[in-house]
Amino acid sequence: MKKPIDHEWKGILIIFGTMAVLILTMLCINAVHDRLPEDTGAAVYYSTYKETQGQNYTKLTRGACAIGSCFNNGIWLSENEYRENIPLGGIRYGEMQPLSVWMDPEYLMASAQILIEDDTAAFWFAVKTRGDAKADNIAVWRWPLDVVGTDAVKKDTWTGRERVEYEWKKGGLFSMSKGSFEPEAGYLYSVFVSWTSERLAMGWEEYCFVMLTPEQAGITVYYPD
Repeated sequence: MKKPIDHEWKGILIIFGTMAVLILTMLCINAVHDRLPEDTGAAVYYSTYKETQGQNYTKLTRGACAIGSCFNNGIWLSENEYRENIPLGGIRYGEMQPLSVWMDPEYLMASAQILIEDDTAAFWFAVKTRGDAKADNIAVWRWPLDVVGTDAVKKDTWTGRERVEYEWKKGGLFSMSKGSFEPEAGYLYSVFVSWTSERLAMGWEEYCFVMLTPEQAGITVYYPD
């Protein structure tokens, strides 16, 4: 027969157990508060294949962004309006970047190009928020490449702009939500995500890409006979 543990040992075990729980709790609290802050915002990832898993999606290039409580009128209607708003950066001065459509088209074609092939039926994208941000709206726009970087589009951002309608597939418990649309070569596409957070009030970010054929990108493709 096992001897019963006397009351003194029971008391000691209870004290040590309580101390261990308190120490672990303090360590957990310290670990949470000792983490570096995570910037609030959004990111957009893409794939050109329907069944691609999220871990294999590629992050799109971020173009414009405006983070702070004073940017509640949507995207800037002209480059001048953007420059007038720069001193109003407010909460997060410096978190302002110009729209991609105003930039040099050659630079965009080199840095944010996605090739479209004959068998590319759809472009798939997913949105990931960071920190306490919650996405409010997702819009996709496109501009013909011949207006990108021109004086006309800098004067009026809406020059040549077209809304891209997309389908949104809501994810389940073990799958992510994602949108899709049929892409066309020769356009600058921009995915705009507006979001709100308790810490930064609101913001929006643009993720862009230029859709090109291999020929437009200067790439020679050899097909087997």
